[in-house]
Amino acid sequence: MKVSSDGFHSVDTIRQLRLKLRNDNYQEATDRLTEILRADSPQPFSWHKDCRSNYMSKCKVERLRKAELKEMNDESLSSSNQEANQQNVSLRSKTPQINWKQCIFCQQDRNEALHLIQEMKVSSRILEAAKYDQTLRVKLSCVNDLTAADGTYHRSCMVQFDRRTKQMANISPESTDITLEWLCQELEQSAEQGHILDLADVWDRYCTIASDAQINIPSSFLSRRSTFKDKLADHLESIYEVIVLHDQPQNEPRSVLVPSKFRHIPVSVMVKEDTSDVNRLIPSFKHEDNDTFLSMVHTALRIRGDMLSHPKPQGIDISEDRAIDCIPNSLYMFLNLLLGGQRLLEDDELDEDNNKATRQLRIISIAQDLMYTDNGDKFLTPKHIGMASTLHQATRSKELVNMFHEAGHVMSYREVIKLDTALAMKTLETMDVNGAVVPQNLVNGHFVHFSADNVDINEYTLDGKGTFHATQVAAWQRGPPEGDIFKGIDISKPETL
Repeated sequence: MKVSSDGFHSVDTIRQLRLKLRNDNYQEATDRLTEILRADSPQPFSWHKDCRSNYMSKCKVERLRKAELKEMNDESLSSSNQEANQQNVSLRSKTPQINWKQCIFCQQDRNEALHLIQEMKVSSRILEAAKYDQTLRVKLSCVNDLTAADGTYHRSCMVQFDRRTKQMANISPESTDITLEWLCQELEQSAEQGHILDLADVWDRYCTIASDAQINIPSSFLSRRSTFKDKLADHLESIYEVIVLHDQPQNEPRSVLVPSKFRHIPVSVMVKEDTSDVNRLIPSFKHEDNDTFLSMVHTALRIRGDMLSHPKPQGIDISEDRAIDCIPNSLYMFLNLLLGGQRLLEDDELDEDNNKATRQLRIISIAQDLMYTDNGDKFLTPKHIGMASTLHQATRSKELVNMFHEAGHVMSYREVIKLDTALAMKTLETMDVNGAVVPQNLVNGHFVHFSADNVDINEYTLDGKGTFHATQVAAWQRGPPEGDIFKGIDISKPETL
């Protein structure tokens, strides 16, 4: 690809920036460009489009800039520590000073009485427990007596502080990562403000906290960054959702943390409205490309939120109307547009009824599978109940039912057995004193057909033992039944009578 004047100017700008940075993997390319520019008569040159894109990546340059700034801060901090022979106080410069006229825990003016710390044992207890709270530990780092400082607190804040720190103190250091706990406390505050974060920036903040507290980072985090991501996702399961940006190059995947509380707001809007704050400990995520991918992320999170909050069905009704009630409107609309295409928006009247009915049947089927899987196999839809029962009745195969269950199409074999038990218990409730079962859905005044047949099992034996002889009678009526025969039936806990 030949080089234009505008393209050459943009590359030269990045070249000058990379010259100022260290630990650059493209140092060789930068040196070659520098030699070409310093020549008396520069020779024409060209580049590959992918190579230029990697060299010009703003994300990589920004990451180098952050690493350079962090290294300079560490060097400056190390020299100041040697001169002053005291602990690092860099976190205090980033943490607002405590206001002694407010609660030392929440630092807010609330409609709640403030209590003065008047006893020395209360002051000592708070200072001792503050080592398990990263934010409060930094704020009180230069305080030895809260009584002399006229410290105040809300009673509810004190209770929450005691519970949180006691729980942290009871956990052995071998079984927990105190640095990760401190990081999660900061992330909870960021989630309340709707901040979208880059996982790389979160990792940098984790390393900073560990360095300032003189705590070793687990070797599993250093060897595999995915281990850190999995641990963080477990701690922030209901607070942040970790999203992998698949629109990035394969050799440089990026993950972002999106607050679960704000899933109803488009991610692209949150990114644009999130103004940068120099005092923020973790910078907000900035996406370089257009907001198409962020809109897809928002759509997926919004639909998933509707799926998780949708009320679970009760009973074992397997009608089509009940199946439609199990599907959120947003999920149904998305699948309808996905399978129906643009003509649905254009109100195409030429769509044949057969195609429309088939598409609706597929949408209902796919949507029920998604609801069942997204809710951890706990959302029993009419499809998963009816199809599992029919498959087991037709084949009597446990392996076949479990195979369909692993694919997410039916409920498990154990739940099928529980369903059979519930139906048997409901049948026994309708048995009269003579042992006859009268169907509850028979309609009074309608003509009834009866069919009877004998049931003989193992009748050809030498001694007649182990045989079964009975007569079975079935009643038939035309027209709709009276009442709902499945009303009041739920899948029972026991698997046998």
